[in-house]
Amino acid sequence: MTKIIIIYIGIYNLQFHKIKINFFSIGIFLISWTPYALVSMYSAFIDSNDITPLVATLPAMFAKSSTVLSSIFYILSNKKILEKIIADSESISLSLNNNAKNINEMTSL
Repeated sequence: MTKIIIIYIGIYNLQFHKIKINFFSIGIFLISWTPYALVSMYSAFIDSNDITPLVATLPAMFAKSSTVLSSIFYILSNKKILEKIIADSESISLSLNNNAKNINEMTSL
């Protein structure tokens, strides 16, 4: 009986994590695209002459960044991917330190 409860709790935690990721992804999408939608609606229905090129460009750039923000959020929320990135960055820093030591030894000769 306890095995079934533990499995159920594990499944529940996994589903809750997935639901949380989905809600955050939807939130990132809405936050990123809302300024663009507001500027576009204002330009289309109120007065397009009030919108300068800079005001029109910034929300569009922010909206396009939603794909990058979603990817970064997914990477940070996935433990396996995050652990792999940390391990790779540690091995890269170790190899850079070794290369720096080798360069220092070669220049000191």
